[in-house]
Amino acid sequence: MRFYLFILAFLCPMALWADCMNTARTQPEMTNCAKTNWQTADNALNNAWSQLKPAYDCAGLGDDLLTAQRNWLTFRDTQCMAERNFYRGGSIEPMIYFVCLERLTERRTEDLLKMMGPA
Repeated sequence: MRFYLFILAFLCPMALWADCMNTARTQPEMTNCAKTNWQTADNALNNAWSQLKPAYDCAGLGDDLLTAQRNWLTFRDTQCMAERNFYRGGSIEPMIYFVCLERLTERRTEDLLKMMGPA
């Protein structure tokens, strides 16, 4: 039962993914969509970073922010490898990795945007 709940935790969000995930028919197509979605999330993260970092530099806090970001990247990559490794050897393995990267990257982007203060 726990295994099925674990699988559903990954499959249910598929309905919310970009259009390509709704039209993908094969595992390689779904993996490519997941990779594209992660790249989009990564671009948004980099955009938020490029806005936040100069402000922290001006406040003398740039080194602290950089350290936090490096630590977060280590966490993200390690977490996603752990999630991916549950499916080691399966065709879904790379998709699980990209889905994780996207999810955690989007959360980090939200955190960075909140650090910028009110819009």
